[in-house]
Amino acid sequence: MLEVINGFLLIYFVILCSLNDLVPHLVKPIAACFVRPSNEERSVWAEVIKLKAEQKRISMKMNLLRIQNCSVKLTN
Repeated sequence: MLEVINGFLLIYFVILCSLNDLVPHLVKPIAACFVRPSNEERSVWAEVIKLKAEQKRISMKMNLLRIQNCSVKLTN
């Protein structure tokens, strides 16, 4: 019986130490889910989205040029 109680206490201690170590790292991401972004953060995200769209447009142009280049080589 004493071994069972010691086992429960050991498990409780391990879980308590793990939570004590993890909670400070988890509080910020969890709290960030409930906080509205500031105007500065919104403008940064808008810029990132704009840059990604520009990057995608350039990538599509490059792919189109490669396809055209390959088709020219095939016809020659």
